[in-house]
Parts: sequence; structure tokens; C-alpha cells
Amino acid sequence: MSIEPSAARPSDEEVDVIGDGDGLVSRLRVIEDQPLETRADAYTALHAELKAVLDSADRISADRISADRISADRTGADRAIG
Repeated sequence: MSIEPSAARPSDEEVDVIGDGDGLVSRLRVIEDQPLETRADAYTALHAELKAVLDSADRISADRISADRISADRTGADRAIG
């Protein structure tokens, strides 16, 4: 049983529904059109890029949570004093 590589790609109609505002679907199509030997490297590079974006978002969220906690601690301390 073999799977047609193009079957894994979204159709043009699906892309319209999903949207491609960040170009991810287009990039995936470009990767899928590459020879098999080069796809793994392209997917690895894309994975690394997406991981960096997600890790960055996690750090920003963690920084905001820490800042919110510090602010809440200060507000609570001010109430205790006042």
C-alpha cells in the first residue's frame, strides 16, 4: 500500500479555509516538491525555526507571569502596610 505524496497536502480549497497568513502551508508545499533526499533537511530546518518561535513565546509568557506575580506581591504588601 503506497500513499500518494500529494494526498498529504491540503487542497487549494483547504488552504483557502485554513489561510496561509504566515506562509507555512506554502513552505510545506515547497518542501514536499523537493527530492526526497533534501526533504529531511528542509523539515529539520523548519522544525528548528518553529521550535525557536514556540520557545520564545514560552519565555515571554513566563516573564509576564513572573511580572504579574511580582506586581501582585507588591500590591499585597502595600495593602498589608496601609
